[in-house]
Amino acid sequence: MSASYEGGMQNVLVYTKIKDLKFDVEYQEEDAGWVSGLHLQNNFLCFELQPNWTEAIRHAVVTIAYEGGVSELRLTQYCEGVSSEEISIDALKLLQPGVIEDHIILKGKVINDWDENNGGEIKTVSIDSPDPSWQEKVVYVQNTDGTEGVKLVFQEGCKSTINRFNEIGVDLFGLELKREVNPERYSISDIPLHAIVNSVEGERVEPREKTIAALTDSDLYTYIKLQDVEIPIRKGCYMPIDIRYVGSIMTYPMVIHDVNGDRSYMMVNANCPWSRDGKELPHGKGTIAGVLVYEYCDNFEWDSNKERQLENSGLMSDYISGIGDLKCYQIRPVTK
Repeated sequence: MSASYEGGMQNVLVYTKIKDLKFDVEYQEEDAGWVSGLHLQNNFLCFELQPNWTEAIRHAVVTIAYEGGVSELRLTQYCEGVSSEEISIDALKLLQPGVIEDHIILKGKVINDWDENNGGEIKTVSIDSPDPSWQEKVVYVQNTDGTEGVKLVFQEGCKSTINRFNEIGVDLFGLELKREVNPERYSISDIPLHAIVNSVEGERVEPREKTIAALTDSDLYTYIKLQDVEIPIRKGCYMPIDIRYVGSIMTYPMVIHDVNGDRSYMMVNANCPWSRDGKELPHGKGTIAGVLVYEYCDNFEWDSNKERQLENSGLMSDYISGIGDLKCYQIRPVTK
């Protein structure tokens, strides 16, 4: 949550029947002691903030510990003369790409999680050096009606801070808005966790139903259900590669098509528990729900020119990223 420089009593709605809670405050800067009086009252977490007379915004993390788990509340208190305004994803896309120099709070609904290890892409930096934890840094956020989305990539994993269908606010000050074309899509990377000014439980949303042919660039990073689709090649599992190569190939694009003959891919991570669960693949037509994405499968292409460029730069050439364009939208199921 965010607060003005004046401080004062704050109330945050929480849903819990647990009475034995323990609170702790971790300050992100040297300025400490400005959060006090933490207690639970009538389903509200209550506390007091001291006025911020410094010339810098300050941040703190309130840890709420209970038997069997821990939750976090991230606090941002602005300083005098600095305020923020909220912005929608639709309005964000109208901004000029580049570094954002104002304190604007991006509002949206989170549509992925990482419980089944398929909520985000896995980054690979070398042929034998995948980073499965990368997916926990990737958060897909859509607007209220689910018609526009954006990809957010944090510096750290968000599993303990953000849940699926949360309503979140992210302070974009100093961050870079990136716009890519063919297809047109928007992302913001290298986001510190303290930029999350609020993350509250929201209502579950249903995916919008579409055919493959009806998909547009605006649908990217939103929750979509593809209609009348099937897996045409049903031999094997969702990750039909020799298990000896799992580690160098961490994501597999499973071919799907629909009754109209249009093609797409279903993205499945190697560490997803149902990628090789020994069960038969579904047969016949049906629906697939997930986040609509546009990812590259580096393992499925090689570029000799880029290899030479890497070698000439003194870098390792055993792995080339940014290639393997599948030439169409893909769907990433968050759950089976």
